[in-house]
Amino acid sequence: TKERRVEAALARETASLKAVLAHMPQGITVFDENLHLKHWNPGMLDVLNLPSDIVVQDVHFDDLIRVPAHRGEYGPGDPEQHVARIHALAMKFEPHQFERTRPSGKTHLVSGRPMLADGRLAGFITTYTDITERKRAEDALCLSATVFENSTEGIAITDAKARILK
Repeated sequence: TKERRVEAALARETASLKAVLAHMPQGITVFDENLHLKHWNPGMLDVLNLPSDIVVQDVHFDDLIRVPAHRGEYGPGDPEQHVARIHALAMKFEPHQFERTRPSGKTHLVSGRPMLADGRLAGFITTYTDITERKRAEDALCLSATVFENSTEGIAITDAKARILK
């Protein structure tokens, strides 16, 4: 029947979307307009180092950010004040992108966007990308440039044909 074909198509589409989420190298979360978690992928647990037992359907945003707050990842001070501050920012539902280096030394890029459905706010989607290796390479390059620029010795950079580049 037509109804069964539609159900089968929806089941295939759902399975496909779940596979996409599961295989993304980035972590991803989708929160509704009340800051309840609706969708996430395993990458989010890896990047944010969250215990899997608290990452469940409809868990509140505050309960998730409370974990890194209590680990001191938002800096010194009362973890609950950090939770309140971050909650207030999330409630603005504004696009955001920033890098965050965790105490472990890992750096991730957080990029969030509000979501609309039928012209109204439906929540927000956020991706979490581990950029640790890129940041280490940038830091090494910056250090090399600083050493080069501040050297009192004569330094020349040449290409493969021994032409002086700098």
